Amino acid sequence: MGDSDPFTFDEVTGRRLWRDQDVERPVYTDPQTLAAEISRRDAKIIGIDGHHGSGKSFLSRQLGMALNAQVLELDRFLIKENAGAYLPNLDLRKLAKTARAFRVPSIVEGVCLLAALEGAALKADVLVYVRSLSANSGHLWHEEDFHGSRGKYLDLPLDSEIRAYNWKYQPLVQANYFFDRIEQ
Repeated sequence: MGDSDPFTFDEVTGRRLWRDQDVERPVYTDPQTLAAEISRRDAKIIGIDGHHGSGKSFLSRQLGMALNAQVLELDRFLIKENAGAYLPNLDLRKLAKTARAFRVPSIVEGVCLLAALEGAALKADVLVYVRSLSANSGHLWHEEDFHGSRGKYLDLPLDSEIRAYNWKYQPLVQANYFFDRIEQ
């Protein structure tokens, strides 16, 4: 693979790795394989981040079953839905209390995850970033993680909030693993 190729192949483990800023991260497409990897770590909180519609909830449910973990969806902690902003409308005290009350490990998933965890005084021991790939474009990664909804630069409140979040928290850089969901 050329230097411009963001992927490399680990001959020892047989896994695809994503290179960024001289750090290689495993890339998974199968929830069970990712669950087996995460189970080797002593993770009390597993964070699942990614753009809205990327497949975070699907992955969280699959990992929850495989790891016998509690799944906490940030959307369930919304005080007021469709209020024009996401993070200011999350009940972060309730999130913190709920995350600490349930058995470990706990999987917390949602957009702007690192900011929500920080606001709830929680920290992900493992962070998985979910990317949505196009099946009919040679598995190109949708640009929504940088530009808003499906590559269109929109100035909707949630898209603006997600762009600001990505800029500040850099979840792609913070992630321990990537999960690629290939759209059919």
